Amino acid sequence: MHNNSRTFISCFNSLEKALREKSGIRDGQYHDFTTVLKAAMRNEQAIGRYYQDLMECKDLRNAIVHDSREEYIIAEPCDQIVARLQEILEKLTSSKRVMDILGWQLVQTVGPDDSLSSVMKRISELKISQFPIIEEGRITGIITADAITLWLADQMEEGELLLGATSIAPICEGAEDRSLYRILSRYTSGYEAAALIEQEPQIRMIMITETGGDSHSVLRVITPWDYGRLYAAL
Repeated sequence: MHNNSRTFISCFNSLEKALREKSGIRDGQYHDFTTVLKAAMRNEQAIGRYYQDLMECKDLRNAIVHDSREEYIIAEPCDQIVARLQEILEKLTSSKRVMDILGWQLVQTVGPDDSLSSVMKRISELKISQFPIIEEGRITGIITADAITLWLADQMEEGELLLGATSIAPICEGAEDRSLYRILSRYTSGYEAAALIEQEPQIRMIMITETGGDSHSVLRVITPWDYGRLYAAL
């Protein structure tokens, strides 16, 4: 077997092993590569971006292993194919953390006692449309510019509103919908974060804390504005 074929087969076997671990299949039975790949994709949708490449590599693997003869290799992978498979293997098994990719951040947070006028000023000056809510040292939700606008519209129907004398507490009461945000550990891999984003597209914000608990400081927030940079690194 030629060098590229050896490298390709070794890499493919490692990749198949990684996919079997991600597939969650634990019945002790043999399952073909396509079945394993689709099972892994159900658990981690981000794998789907490599589906076509992996299926083509599967066909090439089969040709090398099953159709070759001792005296010749029926299909010798070119350097580009080998490099692509190695790249996919590295990305699927990478332990590169999301914080390594996106970096630390001075996170802007709000509390229920903050005045509505001060929060609106921060939205205008910082061009930030959503904030984590911290109450008594715990993350209790997120507040968005959209939520503030809707609340203001309701209040304006009832008469005059003094922004400086009004806290955001009433808006915070309706900001605890956990389907709109998630909290992850700073040790979470970029690949895991991307998989979460694809599995739960309704998420408006991911908050990164030391352990993924809600009683630690927020080290970083991930919003749709960050998705491009995250995906580019995967």
